[in-house]
Amino acid sequence: MSATVPAAKAFDGAALSGAASPLLPHFCVADPLPGDASVLRCSGLVGTDVFLAGSEDDRRVALGAPAGFPSPLPKAARLSRTLDWRLLGERPVAALLRYGFAAEGADPAMQWIVVLKPGTPERPGCVVALVDGEAGAAARTTATRVADEEAAGFRCGVDRPGLVGRAGDATRRLGTLWLARQP
Repeated sequence: MSATVPAAKAFDGAALSGAASPLLPHFCVADPLPGDASVLRCSGLVGTDVFLAGSEDDRRVALGAPAGFPSPLPKAARLSRTLDWRLLGERPVAALLRYGFAAEGADPAMQWIVVLKPGTPERPGCVVALVDGEAGAAARTTATRVADEEAAGFRCGVDRPGLVGRAGDATRRLGTLWLARQP
């Protein structure tokens, strides 16, 4: 006898709304983990803390629980000072982070928008997608669409994050390598 697994129900992204919270490390408090004393706990939305790990040029973010930090970025980058949330009612289903990379060697300056799924103490969050932020408003629209349509049903540790939308050569090369290292 075999069980039938029902197909995933399509998620109606139109039911989601947005909010923003500041991401200012100097207002965060130390919350060290075993093996990583650099972790900071910051206010996010009510009930969902934001955790930062790493130096200012290699800041990694976990949402909801201090677990599920993405792999280190492929090179030094600055995290934006605002976290954009996608909400279903009052529950966060995704957040958009913007990273800025300075020009270095043959690589031009880049902007990445990373779509993250929040975790819980029982289940770490994860990276859902990477969008090349150089496309300006179109990149933000693409990242929001991915967050709305894919984050709620994304299975951290099972589904693989992807590079979404148009991407320049440097983002395609570095982003693909970075996404392949995600837990």
